[in-house]
Amino acid sequence: MPYGLRKSPNKELYWVFNKETGHKFSKLPLPKERALAQRRAIYASQNRSMRGGGKSPKSKKKSPTKKSPRISSRFYFERQKSLKCAIHAINNIVRNDPQSAYRRSFKVIDKKEPGNEKTFNIKTICEELKKTELEKYKHLSKKEFRKKEKSFECKSSGDYNYDVVEEVLNKMELKIEDLTHMREEDLSALKTYGETTPNFLGFFVQQAAHYVAVLVRENKVWLLDSLNDREKQLKSVKDLGDLNLIWAIIDEDEERTDEEN
Repeated sequence: MPYGLRKSPNKELYWVFNKETGHKFSKLPLPKERALAQRRAIYASQNRSMRGGGKSPKSKKKSPTKKSPRISSRFYFERQKSLKCAIHAINNIVRNDPQSAYRRSFKVIDKKEPGNEKTFNIKTICEELKKTELEKYKHLSKKEFRKKEKSFECKSSGDYNYDVVEEVLNKMELKIEDLTHMREEDLSALKTYGETTPNFLGFFVQQAAHYVAVLVRENKVWLLDSLNDREKQLKSVKDLGDLNLIWAIIDEDEERTDEEN
């Protein structure tokens, strides 16, 4: 299926869209480099889903690492599938927690898997949140209600808004501290925060329509962007691009910080 880039009016920003249906793959346009990376991820995801269909037995062979966690040289790292950057960003934060094996076993999923108290299905959480939130808007006109309904679409492809992300983190019993005001600060401000805040796990960051994880480890600040192949050391806040959101993720439950839990 052909995918192209559509330029936003009067801006150097782009949407990835389906040339046959016109469907856009993000709500907001992205910088060109990021839009190209998103298009590559969509093609790669489509190619993975098509493997084995009508092929010879040889081509049906599964790669042993296909469903395994991506482990980089330093960190657990999930690469992009479809539009599931919110899932990847959360997992790239909690599953890299240096203080607790218990939290490292947390996992966000979006499909039917055997669940437990450490597995959080973002699609189910989205549907529950949508039902609760829409109850508040029943008094609106059909047109206005539909607008609200669309903002809570729980698509299998991903593309979840930050309200859903917040609910997932709440289900994990993790504290969110909004540090969006620090987006104009020097990188050292984020590093100092990460090094001095007890039980700090990482930063959940929104760049335009894309979510990434930022970790503070080994006296350095690391970007875990699922559109990349691996982690990248940050030298400046500008390396993060246009920031819409910076959330510090903290676990205040002291009982979950013991490595033996």
